[in-house]
Amino acid sequence: MKAFSLLTALNFALLSCVCFLHCRAVEAAPGPSGLAEPDSLVVEKHAVPDSLLQVIVGASVRRVASISVVTDSSILVSRKRSLSVADGELFKFLLLEKANFRCDDTLFGRFMPSVIVLMKSGGRKWKASFDFGLGKWALTDLKSRQEWTFDLRPKELLRWAWLQFPEDYLLKTLYLSQE
Repeated sequence: MKAFSLLTALNFALLSCVCFLHCRAVEAAPGPSGLAEPDSLVVEKHAVPDSLLQVIVGASVRRVASISVVTDSSILVSRKRSLSVADGELFKFLLLEKANFRCDDTLFGRFMPSVIVLMKSGGRKWKASFDFGLGKWALTDLKSRQEWTFDLRPKELLRWAWLQFPEDYLLKTLYLSQE
């Protein structure tokens, strides 16, 4: 009986290793060009639906707004400003960090963005909303109202937002509390 249990355990271990190696080989399989794609692209392609990556890369970033919540039911837009080309390119660079696209963990809390960035890509308008307290961000197509939500991982976007609105107490407090 012990020999049968040992043989079953070894078969299970071998089968697990084969399955793992097969899955890794499928992930790194050559694409249409015949070359294997880097792991970062594989992760991004599976995480970002409908070519959102291309939408962000090709977007022209127009405006940024800082939001303050007055009560549970009313929102007050406290500050708006246009972005320079350099600030827009820096924003896109920071947003395209692959850690921002990895998952959408379920968190208990209401999504209340404190910063909204308006973009235009391919003739369509897009809105990127950031809730730095909850650690989430959402990309919304303003034409179809379709929305994608992801976790906000690195704190560089929070720093970027704080540099856009240095007088915003919430952004300052959140950034300094994470150091």
